[in-house]
Amino acid sequence: MLPKPDVGWTQGLFLSIFAIAIAWVAFICLHDEQLDKGFEDFYFKSRHRKPGGESVAIGLLGLSAPSGKNFMEHGRFVDRVLDETSGWEEAKKRIEADGKLDVVGPMDGLDCWLDLATDFSRATCASDERVRRLVRENAELLARYRSVYPLRYMDGGLRYNPQLLISLNKLVVADIRLETRRNSARRAYRKWRENHAFILQLGQSNGTWVETAILIVLGNLSIGALEPILRSDIRIVNDYGDELEEFIKPSDLPRYNLEGIMQAEYLLFDPVFTHRESLKFWVHPEFIRNRFYRYAQDFLQTARQPPNAIDSDMERLRVSHLEGWSVDYLKDPLNTLFVRAILTGQKKTGELLKQMYLQEGKTRLLALQTQILRTGLPDSTIDEFLRKSTSTLRNPFSGEPMRWDPVERSIYFGIPGVEGRSREVHL
Repeated sequence: MLPKPDVGWTQGLFLSIFAIAIAWVAFICLHDEQLDKGFEDFYFKSRHRKPGGESVAIGLLGLSAPSGKNFMEHGRFVDRVLDETSGWEEAKKRIEADGKLDVVGPMDGLDCWLDLATDFSRATCASDERVRRLVRENAELLARYRSVYPLRYMDGGLRYNPQLLISLNKLVVADIRLETRRNSARRAYRKWRENHAFILQLGQSNGTWVETAILIVLGNLSIGALEPILRSDIRIVNDYGDELEEFIKPSDLPRYNLEGIMQAEYLLFDPVFTHRESLKFWVHPEFIRNRFYRYAQDFLQTARQPPNAIDSDMERLRVSHLEGWSVDYLKDPLNTLFVRAILTGQKKTGELLKQMYLQEGKTRLLALQTQILRTGLPDSTIDEFLRKSTSTLRNPFSGEPMRWDPVERSIYFGIPGVEGRSREVHL
């Protein structure tokens, strides 16, 4: 006969496993972490004050006020509505109840005229006269935008209708280009200088990745507008050389407020975790906050690595924080899934970092162009001049000197492993 099973031992084992499971479920549902040391200082110590008064942010929010209306007053109204209204469509309806001022006239063909796109046929390009008319027809919007230049900056100006800011900067660049075609290089440079200083100021704001992508577009438009000015009149580099070199001084990524970006990404969600009475019992705000903070610190460290490894570095970041296995699944599986779902929106940030370095590379080319024009270097010595350039004026992706094309009379650089010239400047 087979021995009878030890029912008592089996039941005891089952009860032990059941008790452990209950204890684990209770732990992950009721236990929250202590906030990481450094969290409060990182996210709140240097936090910018809310837009108010005569600030750049209020001015940008009010740009599309109905024609003739005080746009700064409208900006304060937009700011209040965005704070008070939870749904975007409802907020938009309230803001635009009395109409809005938008870009007048079709922008079709302007990108082609500005050489911003390669997929246009010349037949679709706007004519010089059409561009002049566009600038005249949008004089009120341009005047509003330019009147914001001298105001102090605070965050929050890109929360409403940021596409308008891109359209206005295209018109600013078009106006600058028209000045060079009228042989008014000095006037073109002064307009460029005022707008570029403003763009640099915006770049230091605490904006989200979406807002940063907009600022990268604005930066590309601005630095792209400088090359034709320098080529149109050599006196610009002679008369404004010191000031110009300060504007386009290489600075790597510090010109972009990466810490501010990571802060802004979290602060979008902070009100949710601050009002704990509205949270479900299983939501652990400190656990989630710690994951935001740890991801931010790892990202900032990764972003400081050589740019030629951006893709592999960002892949490591993605696996370790967003998709790979983590002991967090044992500690708090629900909140791990929750915070990873939120952070997944940052998976493509490596491409934006690459765009920042491409813009930095173009700035370095312009700095080299300015030095070459100021010193009057003959073509035969440019290659040697580039080889002797400092590290801050070299290809940001490889550290090698910029390249010289004597036939095209251009200096350029490429991304290792990517065919073609990434950015180029003609002398």
